Amino acid sequence: MAFSNFMPSLPLTFTDLSVDSKKILNQTMLYKKVKGNQILIRKGDQVSGVYIVTRGQLRVYALTAQGKETTLYWINKGESCILSINCVFSDVLYPAFVENDHSLTEISIIPSAIFRKLYKTETSIQNFTVDVLSARIFDLMSALEEASTLSVKQKLANLLLKKSNSSRCVVMSQEKMALHLGSAREVIT
Repeated sequence: MAFSNFMPSLPLTFTDLSVDSKKILNQTMLYKKVKGNQILIRKGDQVSGVYIVTRGQLRVYALTAQGKETTLYWINKGESCILSINCVFSDVLYPAFVENDHSLTEISIIPSAIFRKLYKTETSIQNFTVDVLSARIFDLMSALEEASTLSVKQKLANLLLKKSNSSRCVVMSQEKMALHLGSAREVIT
């Protein structure tokens, strides 16, 4: 993964950081711009830090035993991935896949050692971590319930609600909808 020196402002949740911590982040944070449908992390990869979306959207998904993709959750602007945070603290390999799910996504990456160091002393980093954990547990529980109890029609309705924009439009092909739901395109039509 190639990184640049592009420097967006720090995530809003980090505005309460001490001056020293902001300086550390400004010196060590990595930035990545991703275009198109690229896979950023594969199951079994080592994670280099905590990923925060500053623009666009990422999709976290798993593969079923039959090889079909099933979306676990999306990471939107200002959000992070609890699985990457878990990898940073537990030194385990990433348990899913992450792909860009927008025409252009920008990501800030706080290196693992820096995130662990700041977590010990910065309340806003601790609060951010708990907020990410809370949101993702809810997302994962919803995905589990959806996968085990809802019909494809109900799953599709939920997806359309989640992915509709402010104009109530969904810009997604039937094939991509089927991919998110772990179904065939013909079922979606």
